[in-house]
Amino acid sequence: MYYIANLKLDTLDKKKRLQEFFKKLEQLGPCACPVTAFETIKTTFFKQEASVDREARMFMPNVFEALHKMKVKDREIYFLIQKKHLVVVADNGAFEVRKTEMLLSKDFLQKNILYVENSMEPVLEKLGADGRGVWS
Repeated sequence: MYYIANLKLDTLDKKKRLQEFFKKLEQLGPCACPVTAFETIKTTFFKQEASVDREARMFMPNVFEALHKMKVKDREIYFLIQKKHLVVVADNGAFEVRKTEMLLSKDFLQKNILYVENSMEPVLEKLGADGRGVWS
């Protein structure tokens, strides 16, 4: 069971649990490739949510079925579209989570990639093992 300041994790609301999830990801070492990045995200998420009552859990889609891949600035970038967040992972293992107010589509991302990079608020930014970010 995870505890935060002597509170059981399942007593916290989803927003606070999500913030705790982002903190845990920030504390982990860098990833070297997209597969490792997604595995790290998935494992950290499921480990945290396993301690929460089933009815109160947050869920993540099957990562490898829900991915969208795009070539951006001579790099492979992978997108995982979720209801309120967009997970962006680069070919070097760098990843970030951006907050979104709308449900995005693959077509929207292909036509508006600069919007994602320049306008969507990053909630978490994690460098890859080579020290580069998603867009650099």
